[in-house]
Amino acid sequence: MFAPLDGGDGNEKLTTQVAFASKNGHNFSEVAIFGCIHFLCGRVLMFRSFVVRGLISVANWIFWKCPQFFLNAIGLVVSLTPVFVLKPVAWVLGRLFFLLARNRRRILLGNLSHVFSAEKSWDEIVQIARISSVRLMELGMFALASPFFPRWRIRRNFRLEGNWDRFCERLRSRKSPQLLLIPHQTLTEALVFLPLLLDLEVDRLPLGIIYRPFKRKAIEQYICRTRGRFGVRMLSRKGGLAEASHLMRKGGCVGLLFDQYAGGAGALTTLCGRVTSSTLLPEILCRENSAETFVLHARRDGFWRATFVIEPISTGADDLTDAMNGWLEKHLRGDEIFRNSWLWVHNRWKRPVGEILNLHGRKQRLEQSCKYYGYTRLPRQFRIFVHMPERIYAAAMALPILRAIRESRPDAHITILCNPDHVSWLQSLPWFDEVLALPLEGWGRLRSAFQLRTRLPDLHIPLDGSFRSAVEARLIGAPIRMGLQPVPCQMFPLLTHKSAPRKCLAEHPTLRWKEFFHHYGLLKNPSLEPIARERSLQKSLRLAFCLGANGHGSNKFWPADHWESLAARLRQRDSNLKIILLGRDEDAMRTAREITAKINDGKVVNLTGPLSINDLLAELRRCSVVVATDLDGMHLANAHGISTVALLEKPERLGPIYDHPHVFFDKKTLCEPSAPIGVDKAVMMLMNHKQ
Repeated sequence: MFAPLDGGDGNEKLTTQVAFASKNGHNFSEVAIFGCIHFLCGRVLMFRSFVVRGLISVANWIFWKCPQFFLNAIGLVVSLTPVFVLKPVAWVLGRLFFLLARNRRRILLGNLSHVFSAEKSWDEIVQIARISSVRLMELGMFALASPFFPRWRIRRNFRLEGNWDRFCERLRSRKSPQLLLIPHQTLTEALVFLPLLLDLEVDRLPLGIIYRPFKRKAIEQYICRTRGRFGVRMLSRKGGLAEASHLMRKGGCVGLLFDQYAGGAGALTTLCGRVTSSTLLPEILCRENSAETFVLHARRDGFWRATFVIEPISTGADDLTDAMNGWLEKHLRGDEIFRNSWLWVHNRWKRPVGEILNLHGRKQRLEQSCKYYGYTRLPRQFRIFVHMPERIYAAAMALPILRAIRESRPDAHITILCNPDHVSWLQSLPWFDEVLALPLEGWGRLRSAFQLRTRLPDLHIPLDGSFRSAVEARLIGAPIRMGLQPVPCQMFPLLTHKSAPRKCLAEHPTLRWKEFFHHYGLLKNPSLEPIARERSLQKSLRLAFCLGANGHGSNKFWPADHWESLAARLRQRDSNLKIILLGRDEDAMRTAREITAKINDGKVVNLTGPLSINDLLAELRRCSVVVATDLDGMHLANAHGISTVALLEKPERLGPIYDHPHVFFDKKTLCEPSAPIGVDKAVMMLMNHKQ
């Protein structure tokens, strides 16, 4: 059996303490705060002296043991520092973050590439990612310094735009509840200044903001105290939702971030054409309280300067989730200031690894989202790279798994990496969006794999289980790389999610892959229907012998005289029967010469040689039945719905898998003197079935 040896999500294994704070605090404000502290302490200087390491250890100890003192001290210093000094500091820290935080950089570039690949060049995408990294550092500095801003500085740096009079009137009179939907941007933290800017009374202000709580109690108290400085109530997602509903029932206003990944509690919807989990909390609050809904965002005007813009959303509660995602997509694509300020470092479109190969969820809204956006089908934005096996027969046995992945993930853009000889055949199949050829050997193959890094795939599946394909998957750099682990990979972290195959060599590869991918959400059983049920163009008049052994030694127990005996018996039954000899290796060509040397009446045609896959398939399609020791011809015929007689040493391991008439003989049967008689009967049975 398989025992998945999960290496974990590559996006979770962050190499900086900024990401460490993200994992432990679950809040990007804390990520930014800790990132600034981390960089200011000198870690990014990369000095490895004993003194520097000691200072960093002391700073970390002070932060985790005395966080409020540490945050207050750093925040006071940052707030008193002139802006002309902070700007270059934020720029340097942002560039260092972009260079050193490898996994976060991958999320940044991946998110931007998925959204803007059709609109912007790679250089433009990288430039937006760098700006977003600088904005993240600006957010961290602002979160530290804003509790120490005097009122005159807040009034100078922040202003209002939009229909605020109506909002204030309703908030003061408490005539109807209001819901504020807030996107997470660089200066979103400044929204706690609203009571001051609106000249609202601080006492008993009916305005609350829902936030994601922190794990450390000291940091939680610090955040609530500083953010509630002007009367905004901080409502925790864990225990404050009931208070939020109570506040809205009394005509108050509640705000929440709507553009965060909602996990299993959210509903599967689309954002910028990609499937994501969106929170349903705005719908619930709006429906239960008949609330008026607004979008409130901070449009950045400069370093620590912003304009608060409020826009109403006129839609019902049932369409509110799609409406707010549509608003966000519109501004991300059309507003450069908004685009540069939005926090692209969020892994907004992630999917749990255990469910990555399906779109099943407790709350399914994809059909409704497609209808809202006018999609005829889900956009194919989830990028899957598949490394196909080197041999044709192994690729044919992998097709049921790939067909199941296509049906299970209709939003997937599947790119096939294969040998140049397989390109035209795989392009003719309906399940793949793109087929790319890799050079067969040499450094050119590794260079081609490295150049594919800019494609930024979300998932990479090396199906052949070789060390080379694992190395190439690592060079391409997908965050999730899953496959059967080759022995050399045990000492190198090439695959993130892997499993050693069973020791039993008799197991069929298709069944191995099915069981392995079941652990990662492939719930649909692979269909074993042939690709196309081909009809013979000349019924019962053409028969193919696929010679050769593909290195599996079948010709040792099925030599040329057995082929000659089988051909003679078949010709006795029907003198008009034409036999085509096929095969691409030296063994097949040598056997074909021996057969035609004894049967040279023109009814046995030798077409062995270096045929392309399309030429081989074209010849097979003209035949009623295929008799094969050659694995390539055998599985190609079986996959395309051509009746097959398989002569194999171990049919339970490499035999035909598709649900189409086929008969196989194992080594024990084929070694008997009467083997050609049994094969002859099997061929005639299949030919009669074909008729």
